[in-house]
Parts: sequence; C-alpha cells; structure tokens
Amino acid sequence: ATTVDSEVLRVTAVDGDSSSANNMLTYSITPTSEDFTVTNSGAFMLKRRLNYNLVQKYNFLVTAKDSGGLNDTATVLINVVDFDNLNPYFSHNVYRAFILENQAGPFRTIEPEAIKAQDGDTGINMTLAYSISAVSPDKYRTNFNIDSSSGVVSVVTALDREEMNSSTISVNIK
Repeated sequence: ATTVDSEVLRVTAVDGDSSSANNMLTYSITPTSEDFTVTNSGAFMLKRRLNYNLVQKYNFLVTAKDSGGLNDTATVLINVVDFDNLNPYFSHNVYRAFILENQAGPFRTIEPEAIKAQDGDTGINMTLAYSISAVSPDKYRTNFNIDSSSGVVSVVTALDREEMNSSTISVNIK
C-alpha cells in the first residue's frame, strides 16, 4: 500500500575519496523501469501503482558511480505483496440445477458445473462467503439454503412441481 512518489527503499554506497568533488555519487538502475526510479541519493521511488497480478517481483542492478567514472554495483530485489483490492467472481453467470419434486437436500445436478467463485486477488487466499440474496418467486425463499463456505445450495423444504416448476436463486459472494 505504498503511495506513488514515495520512497520504497534506499541504497547507500560510500566513496573512499576524501574530497567532496571526488566522492559525490550518482545512482542508476538496470533495467530501466516504468514502475521505479532511483534518485541521486540512492532512494528507490515508486512511479506508479503496482499490480501484483501482473508483476510479483522486481530484480534491479544498481550502479553507484563517482565523478571520475569509478563505480560499483549491487542487486536489489523488490517483492510485491498482494492485498485485497479485487472483487471475487463466479466462474459462470448462470447455473442451472434440477431436483425431483418432494425431495429435499442438495442439488445433485448443476450445470455447467458446481457453483464456484474465486477471489480476483491471485496472491491472497481470502475466505469467500456465499449467501442467497434473492429467490424468485420470493415466497419460496425459506425453501432454499446455501452453505456459506462451500456454495452448495440445498432444498430445505421439498417443493411441489404443480405449485412451482422453476425458481431463480441469486447468490452473493464476499
């Protein structure tokens, strides 16, 4: 959660020359980066927001050079840490399930596959919570239940096909 234009880390090299004209250092990095820059004081500055889903690790070679052209190098590794900034999402927009009338329990057949969501943040294994947000027709809301951790939808109270031949259940994740 480092902000743009802030210092991420600082490298320091020391020149053994006694005069300030000879021990003044400049720093550069290889490869050049759109995400980081290094100042003449050795500070790595963040130039733009990082995206863990695109790049998880940076590897730079830092060169410290004095006015006479003498230099030394060091390696700097920057690891990007993911944080919870992307919404979870379902694998499919619509799932179809079938259950025999007068039968309670979990749906045995769900197409195209079992209800499953995943977190958009690839570096975080956040626990997802499933809930039923709506049932249509609404009077059948109490007939259905969802396991908050697995997403398995069940019929709690059996349904009569002559009363209702289909229902739409809306599921939320967070």
